[in-house]
This record gives sequence, structure tokens and C-alpha cells, in this order.
Amino acid sequence: MRAARFYDRGDIRVEEINEPAVKTGQVGIDVAWCGICGTDLHEFLDEPIFCPSAEHPNPITGEVPPVTLGHEMSGIVNFVGQGVSGLKVGDHVVVEPYIVPEGTDTSETGHYNLSEGSNFIGLGGNGGGLAEKISVDER
Repeated sequence: MRAARFYDRGDIRVEEINEPAVKTGQVGIDVAWCGICGTDLHEFLDEPIFCPSAEHPNPITGEVPPVTLGHEMSGIVNFVGQGVSGLKVGDHVVVEPYIVPEGTDTSETGHYNLSEGSNFIGLGGNGGGLAEKISVDER
């Protein structure tokens, strides 16, 4: 599949990469739409801010460049992983792109958006919406 991959400031490449595996508790999504955010532009024009660098891997995902960009995405569920109960193939979804440390309370009262070291899918790793497909946690 094709994906826009961030290597470094001023270096984004559209490449062929493997489709993401869908793990337990995840869903696979055919990306329909992905916005280009001002954050993406700052990563490209200025320097890695949220994207990892070769010297500073993302502390949660462990990823280093290249990473697939795109954190404002929607699509259609194409596969439902084991343990997923709230979604089915064909559902139209919007992805909440937070990457939070393991064990973080992601309930509605958990304030996980304030987790230390948190980041975003499509910047800090875990795939991105500027690809044809993505796998994300059910939440």
C-alpha cells in the first residue's frame, strides 16, 4: 500500500509499505479521508516536534523515522480484531489519534489527553492516515 512517510525536516516520501496487522483489540480501517494539519506542516518545514528522530525514538512506540504521517482521519472498518465488540466491518469511523502510555485510564473521566509523554498516531508512530490502511485500538 502507499503511504506518506516522514524522514526528517523537508523529507517526506510516498512509498510502498506493508499493510498493517490488526492485533487483538484493534480494528483495520480503509482510510477514506485524512486532513493535513498545521502540525504536519511544522514537522516538514521546521524540525521534528512530535515525530521521532533517529537520536530520539518515540518513548511510547519506540519508533524512529520513517513514520507514516496523518493524524486527522476517517474511514471504513475493514477488519475486526479479536476482543472487539463495539464495531463491525463496514462501520464508518473517525480515529481518535492519541498515543498514551500503557495502563493509562482511557475512560471518559481519565484525562488521558494530559498523559505525560503522550503523542499522536500519524506523528509519533503507530501508522498514520496518510496511508491507504491503518490499524487502531477499538477506542
